Amino acid sequence: MSAHQTTVIQLSILLPNIPGSIARARDALTRADVRIKAMTCSEGGESSWVHLIVDDPEEARKALEPLGKVSEAEVYAIRSQKRLHEAIADITRDFASRNVNIRNLYSTTEGEWGNVVYVSTESQDD
Repeated sequence: MSAHQTTVIQLSILLPNIPGSIARARDALTRADVRIKAMTCSEGGESSWVHLIVDDPEEARKALEPLGKVSEAEVYAIRSQKRLHEAIADITRDFASRNVNIRNLYSTTEGEWGNVVYVSTESQDD
């Protein structure tokens, strides 16, 4: 795979699935001067999981804790200059060839680096 792979900290918070929950989380991060690099939200009934990659995980955790329990995990950050659909195809094939199960995958665009795909797996020790 022709991409640059590192690991980063992903913060996760379970928020009530009601209007304004995500906005309150974003506002808390803004007040703490934390920049969101990537974010995904998954509906789960009465609550929604929000997963974030931020520029300052420690400050983000402090800002988000009043809103709910914050957890963190190390996830892969894979930067690629390829078009997004090609990068995701390469990444998913690579993980499959190593028999690694992908739990969560989301992407963002990051300036000169092109696309960044974030991947959490069953075990980050892979």
